[in-house]
Amino acid sequence: MPRQTRAPGTLDASIDSRRVMRLGTEYRATAGLPLVLVDAEGREVWRLGNCSVCARLSRSSRSESLCREHRRRAVEESFRWGEPYISVCPFGLVTFAVPLSRKQKLSAGLLSGFCIFPQMEPDMREEVLARVRRHRVKLDLGPRSRIPFRVVPSESLRRSSRLLFDLAAAYGMSDTDTITESREKSLQQFTIANYLDDVRAGKQDLLTSLASMQNEIIDKVVLGDLSGSREIINRFLGVIFLESGMNFDLLKVRLLELIVIISRAAIGKGISAEGLLGPRYSYLTDINAATGFDDLFWKVTKALENFTRAVSEERGRTALAHMTRMKDFLSRNFASRVSARDVAAAAGLSVSRALHLFKKESGVSLSSSVARHRIDYAIYLMKNTDRSMADIASECGFFDQSHFTKTFRALEGMPPLRYRRRANGDPPAGGYSRIASSMPSSREDT
Repeated sequence: MPRQTRAPGTLDASIDSRRVMRLGTEYRATAGLPLVLVDAEGREVWRLGNCSVCARLSRSSRSESLCREHRRRAVEESFRWGEPYISVCPFGLVTFAVPLSRKQKLSAGLLSGFCIFPQMEPDMREEVLARVRRHRVKLDLGPRSRIPFRVVPSESLRRSSRLLFDLAAAYGMSDTDTITESREKSLQQFTIANYLDDVRAGKQDLLTSLASMQNEIIDKVVLGDLSGSREIINRFLGVIFLESGMNFDLLKVRLLELIVIISRAAIGKGISAEGLLGPRYSYLTDINAATGFDDLFWKVTKALENFTRAVSEERGRTALAHMTRMKDFLSRNFASRVSARDVAAAAGLSVSRALHLFKKESGVSLSSSVARHRIDYAIYLMKNTDRSMADIASECGFFDQSHFTKTFRALEGMPPLRYRRRANGDPPAGGYSRIASSMPSSREDT
């Protein structure tokens, strides 16, 4: 069971100690590594298992301060990046932290690892001793005593870190939406920072890039291209950040202008203003309430992604309506001399747009779909009537019996007469009776 410590820190009331204990037991059974619960300030609350170095450190305010600061920073970084944060403790051991959050705030953290990688093992004792001397703390260790380091391959450590991260979510101790948002914000900051480096290095012309990217964003949004718009939005934010002279108020005004321009274009595609900007224009309100660059960039990105998603959904509904009209027209007219122009007109589309949409949504070309409709109807007639092949070919919309036979063979793998005989249970030409075998064979490819 976890050992309760007399730490001076206070733990968020939302963290149930019994739940933490169950999580710790499950984690230790799988990973076999020590586990420490700390508050948001890095102060230890309880632990399960010991760190091989800390267990030999003489207790002092200096050593406790070093460890607490490491734990605090590791937990904050894990919350910032929205994922397990792997780092090295003040005395050289590899640790990782997992954030515990509540109501969009960091409430506590879990630390584990306290191990070394195989390649670190030969020199690790000397490394620990050097760090102990550097930090001016005492280690209760004789000159020939060994420190029993836990040696864990890096990939195994990463799996353990992911296990602990997932368990925190599964036990309801982590606000997954907040963690995901933190991860996405960090990735956005990283992307923008890289692009700013290119701009500062002269690899991008500022004004040309700004005008070009604004048009690109508008195009991507009105096309409903979410994946394509994300990268451009981040690059645009980096450029406009520099172009505004890093003036926060000016930057906010420029971005609100962009939102208005794009919303006009999206409304022109049939999207409602409420669908774009949220109830009571909440996206605009949130952007205007932003107090820092990172928060502003994140809220603008979410607004533009909502625009793109709304347009994409509307285009999807429109595409479904067009497809429904085309399919209804085909089901009624496939047996006539139907053309691509007729099908397109039924959906109110140009021929090229209709052919492209039909293939994209159904996975087959329009001509293939017409052929399938006709052959399916022909099979129905062969099974349920005794009409001749020539009559069936004409009834199903084929130019002649030869065209019918060629299409049937391509789709069913045999000529229509053989298919009819098999479907009706009749013996094939040249069949089993002596009379049949003595008669001239009939052609099967008609």
